[in-house]
Amino acid sequence: MNNIETHAKPAISKEVAALHPKGSEPYKQMVNEQWELMEGRITKIITAYTEEEMQELWSEFKREYSRFRKFITYMTTEWFPSCPRQFLRCYTKQYFHIDETATSRVEGAHWTLKRDPQVANKDLFDVVRRFQAAIEAQVDKIRSQVAKQKGRKQSGLHPVFGGVLGVISEEAIRRTQKIFNTYLGTENPQAISPDCSGLSKETRGIPCIHTIHKAWDIGGALSKTDFHRHWHNDPSRDGADSDPKPQYSKTSEPESDDFPNRRPTVPTVLTNQNGSS
Repeated sequence: MNNIETHAKPAISKEVAALHPKGSEPYKQMVNEQWELMEGRITKIITAYTEEEMQELWSEFKREYSRFRKFITYMTTEWFPSCPRQFLRCYTKQYFHIDETATSRVEGAHWTLKRDPQVANKDLFDVVRRFQAAIEAQVDKIRSQVAKQKGRKQSGLHPVFGGVLGVISEEAIRRTQKIFNTYLGTENPQAISPDCSGLSKETRGIPCIHTIHKAWDIGGALSKTDFHRHWHNDPSRDGADSDPKPQYSKTSEPESDDFPNRRPTVPTVLTNQNGSS
């Protein structure tokens, strides 16, 4: 978005300068407000869920800012028609991305590697050796974080997560809990669609509300197989055990059997399949 801002601000500034003295507080405030409005419109285009919605928003954007001809030419040449599949949600949603659809993490990794050599006159062997050391340091850091997560107890979680504590990364559990809370953990939950697209598991690597609801409905819990191995704290052990699914008891059955409106009840005991607590 920084590159877009660099090209948009001059056009906005020129227009605002006709209304307020350049450099004045009203001028600065209006430039920022106009940019924030434009940025919001661009974000809607990027995050549009369908190609039809994206095309409609893009057409509206071009009409709204048609007076900025140079900027629209830049956007048309460098962004939307030229490389849409690299960053538009209506395309990236088709691929496994674990919610990382921005380039910032790749840029950060690139910077980490470039940081160690320091100067440009190192020989190739020294550069490779420094790259290796930087990567090994990152791996050690990740392993340390995973080890801490395995032994750390998470509180405030619904027992439907009992089967994956310490097995699945805390970040994946946090994201899945957010889905649970949206549909099952609030006073006014959203209705659950009867159709499942499967995109949650395919693109984010976490179970969708249908999988979560199914586990809850039978008094069970999620399993590590409900998560992509990317989120497993110890993927090297995949398949090494039977991955039993714990069971929990409910205090009562929901009043309604209507699937979209089914509400969770408060569990009393977290048990495994053989009945022990």
